[in-house]
Amino acid sequence: MQIAVQVALTWAKVARQDYPAEWPGLFGDLLGMLSAPGASQLAIRRTLLVVHHTIKELATKRLAADQRHFAQVSVRARVCAVGPRRWWRQAGGTGEGR
Repeated sequence: MQIAVQVALTWAKVARQDYPAEWPGLFGDLLGMLSAPGASQLAIRRTLLVVHHTIKELATKRLAADQRHFAQVSVRARVCAVGPRRWWRQAGGTGEGR
C-alpha cells in the first residue's frame, strides 16, 4: 500500500505543475480509468487514491487563476467521488482494508 500512496502522490505533484495548461485532460484520464471495462476493485481503489491526493494537492494552489480552475475541478471531482460508489457496491466492496 505504501507504494500505491507514493505513486498517487507523484501523480498529484505532476498534476499540480501541469494541470490545466499541460495536462487539460487529467480528470478525463482519471474518469476513464474508473469507468474502464473490466476495471478491478484494486484498480478502482488505486485510481480513487490518485483522485484524492490530486484534489488535495490542487487545493493548495494560491494564485487566483489556479483557484478558478480548482473551482471547475471540484465539479468534476464530485463525479469522481459519487460515481465509484456504484462501482464499488457492484464489485462487492465492503469498505474494509482501506
